[in-house]
Amino acid sequence: MDARMNDLRNIAERTLGACRKTERCAYYGDERELPVFVPAGDGKYPSFWVRDCAMCATSGLMAMRDLRRYVEYVALCGQNGAHERRLINGLSVPPYAVADHINLNGRAVFFPGTYADGDDQGAGDYGMLPPLDDNYWFILMAAQYVRQSGERAILDAVYGGMTLADRLKRAWEGYCVDEDGLCACRGERWAVDWGFCDSIRKSGRLLMPSLLRRQAALALAELGLPGDWQARADAISRGIAAHLADPETGWLWSADGLCRQHDVWATACAAAWGALRGDTLRRARAALAEGLRTGAVAVDGYVRQLPLTDSPNCWESRGPGDEYQNGGYWSTPVGWYAEALWESEPELACGLIDAFIAHTQRFAAQGAPFEWIDATTARFSGRLYGTSAALPLEGCAHAAAARRARP
Repeated sequence: MDARMNDLRNIAERTLGACRKTERCAYYGDERELPVFVPAGDGKYPSFWVRDCAMCATSGLMAMRDLRRYVEYVALCGQNGAHERRLINGLSVPPYAVADHINLNGRAVFFPGTYADGDDQGAGDYGMLPPLDDNYWFILMAAQYVRQSGERAILDAVYGGMTLADRLKRAWEGYCVDEDGLCACRGERWAVDWGFCDSIRKSGRLLMPSLLRRQAALALAELGLPGDWQARADAISRGIAAHLADPETGWLWSADGLCRQHDVWATACAAAWGALRGDTLRRARAALAEGLRTGAVAVDGYVRQLPLTDSPNCWESRGPGDEYQNGGYWSTPVGWYAEALWESEPELACGLIDAFIAHTQRFAAQGAPFEWIDATTARFSGRLYGTSAALPLEGCAHAAAARRARP
């Protein structure tokens, strides 16, 4: 285990180091040289992506001074104000919505698929409202900073006339939330469920952002912000079990409207993050294990979003595909997957991680870990991709800590 963790740490340190750029930025109003975390070390995405930064921060490898600045970038430049912002083409930004990414000029881009930061941010191909996950990633990023630094004064710091604590609470209130506390989209005023599915349209109750909303509630409880956050998190867990668990297969549905399909990544998340209990957890772990044994979900330590054994095994709102978010294989969820199986199927969990390490070492000269690869590993995109390195380390670290904590 120690050798495996050392390999993962070395991969993550090298990758996150490549993703940290020093650029001339205007996040504090004037232009100055500042650190910026970008999603990939090859410069494929030349902007500050909120979710990618937050996801990588959970590895614990970011310098505290940098992480504090990244929280401040979002608080100062990346959160809408108290009123809805109307864009052209029928798009709008709800109150206190958090940006998808923030350009180096300090201006927020709320929608995927564009770097335009004015009133034209697309025509609705990526939703009529911003993606649902960034509000929750902002909370998780801030919580990681407080956890890592031990400095709680930042919660009382004022950014744009509001304390950070108030900004976090407003972010959690969110939008597109149903009576169960789950994220949901119905009708034409839809939003992407989360950024790693931002090219996919789904509807009804939505699994992955609901899981993130639950995690954010637990983070607000950890931060000590007033509110019955544990009860809210528990309600989300009950809603997921009631509406999004498939009792026949053990997989969780990605949505209960359009794209009511088995979601490999989110099932792994739910099992790893403690959102499932009892038989629902047992069945989910069994599905995850079977997916690995049959070769239905992974190749070379990278994991696809839908099982190959399903029909269709591509997102129904997109049709057949074998790349990117519709058939590609990613290492971003590998840590969640391994953590979910560590207790019940440790050999499978270790095998998945070992395959990822071996693939990364084999293709290090080409820039592994990659954003995604195809089933043959002949095609790939995104070199030195941050979440591809940080999350496998985080998942294994959590699993190892849980094992040490057991009597």
